[in-house]
Amino acid sequence: ISACEKSEERDCALQLLDEMKDVGLMPDVISYNAAIGACARSGSWTWALSKLSEMKIAALKPNSISYNAATRACEKAQHCLGVVSALDELSLAMMVLIS
Repeated sequence: ISACEKSEERDCALQLLDEMKDVGLMPDVISYNAAIGACARSGSWTWALSKLSEMKIAALKPNSISYNAATRACEKAQHCLGVVSALDELSLAMMVLIS
């Protein structure tokens, strides 16, 4: 998935992530981050935010890399509301860590 990210192959990264689940492998935060990074490189903000949400459904905790990549995807696509949404989630996550 990281190789797909580096070569800006969003569809490949997303397909590999889905194939992992199809064969019973559970993607980890690193796998999701690479897929979100691939989305960021292509400016696919909807996919980036979708994978960020999917992480939480899978009981994985997005980290600063996750939020940064999702924010980059929104920024590249000039989707300001997506940036605000990702930053809001990050600030809530940080507040939980502090308390």
